[in-house]
Amino acid sequence: MEGNICTLAESPMSKPTDARTARAYLLHLCDMLDARQPLARQRRDWWNVAVPIAAGLAASLTACGGTVESNADQVGAKESCTDGVDNDSDGLIDCHDPDCAPCGSPVYSVPYDASPDQDASVDAKPEAGSTSEICKDGIDNDHDGKLDCLDPDCFVACSCQLSEACTNGVDDDCDGLKDCEDPNCSVDLCCGVTPAYAAPPPPPELCANGLDDNCDGKADCTDPQCAQDACCNGVGSPEVCGNSVDDDCDGLVDCKDLDCAASGCACTDPNDCAVPAEPCLLRTCDNGLCGTTPYTGMAQDDEPGNCFSPYCTDSGQIHQGGNDGDAPISEACEQIVCFDTSLQHYKKAAGTPCGTGLSCDADGKCTGCTDAGQCPAGDECRTPTCEAGTCGFQKMPDGYVLNSQTPWDCRSRVCKNGRAIEVADDADRPQDINECTFDVCTHGNASHPNRPAGTACAGGTCDGQGKCL
Repeated sequence: MEGNICTLAESPMSKPTDARTARAYLLHLCDMLDARQPLARQRRDWWNVAVPIAAGLAASLTACGGTVESNADQVGAKESCTDGVDNDSDGLIDCHDPDCAPCGSPVYSVPYDASPDQDASVDAKPEAGSTSEICKDGIDNDHDGKLDCLDPDCFVACSCQLSEACTNGVDDDCDGLKDCEDPNCSVDLCCGVTPAYAAPPPPPELCANGLDDNCDGKADCTDPQCAQDACCNGVGSPEVCGNSVDDDCDGLVDCKDLDCAASGCACTDPNDCAVPAEPCLLRTCDNGLCGTTPYTGMAQDDEPGNCFSPYCTDSGQIHQGGNDGDAPISEACEQIVCFDTSLQHYKKAAGTPCGTGLSCDADGKCTGCTDAGQCPAGDECRTPTCEAGTCGFQKMPDGYVLNSQTPWDCRSRVCKNGRAIEVADDADRPQDINECTFDVCTHGNASHPNRPAGTACAGGTCDGQGKCL
């Protein structure tokens, strides 16, 4: 069927003119979505078209035995946004309810009591448990007031993440949209930046760099494109410097490989050169040859949360300096601080409130939960859990690349031990918008060495000091 079924021109019902008919209209609209659109499209249209109409109206209405009636008892009822219950009886639960915005990224959903018979009337709410809960579709299938990962029926099935992995073919954050279809992937390298988030033509897979270059969810030797690659069929040979081949299968070619550092590698750009093994050296390209220069400042911290931070001295040496601001994440019932470069743990008093309607016990745990929605909020590297009445967190795998990134800073944000950290990403080059300097990353540190005198630039030629004359 061509066009959008949500438009009024294609809906058999006319636009509602009062609150009494609004709910029936929305439920019929939901029926049409269920019947005639792919699931992901249904949810996008529901959020963009139906929910704005429902906001402010649905709280005073309820479905009742096939008719729509005023619900005076529910007028003024407030939606609690973390308990997995439809408190205001509008068919929308927690973050699915506009009353809870902003509550994270919108989750695209439809109400439980959509009329399956498409007769433009509101059907009575089915009995709880009449159908089984489907654990990642954004719908309260079994009509018990709890949906998807908030439903105890989904305790084992759910593994919802707060971030969408953009090339694995899975709806990781359980919003009904996967990979490039999900707006969270709009800035991912494997997805474009058009409104449809369409992926650009993928590059070929490089078979030894640890990256999913062609965006098919498989990296290096796990990708079928690498089935015949020498690095995936045995041990590589010593690196030959100058043949444009990664002979030793370490992901580094020619002068980018430290094995070639002693060969007097030629270069036209510092990025042609190997990253030095020492963390306090920057790459240079002087007189057409690769070299290094000392770096001074804060260095890449590979072990955050230990009360120390590394820094580079003027001589290019690395030192660990005490940093009382480098403490791990504190929990709802336990404060963790750095004191004189040592970690100190302080449990909060038993009975201290935590989560929603819960309290801390004597062991520093948040207890009394029946589902994860009651527990303290997580973040992009930790998802709340509730096990045996005690709140906890499911941690994302170490190295999981987060969607929220700062471009051109020589670093990538990833998860490590349930915490978002920054790691060196020398491919994320800085941009200083200067034609007469290079943009270089080395060990996550940015530098802008001058281009040689005589290099062409918009105003003439570079002077060798970073200026265009």
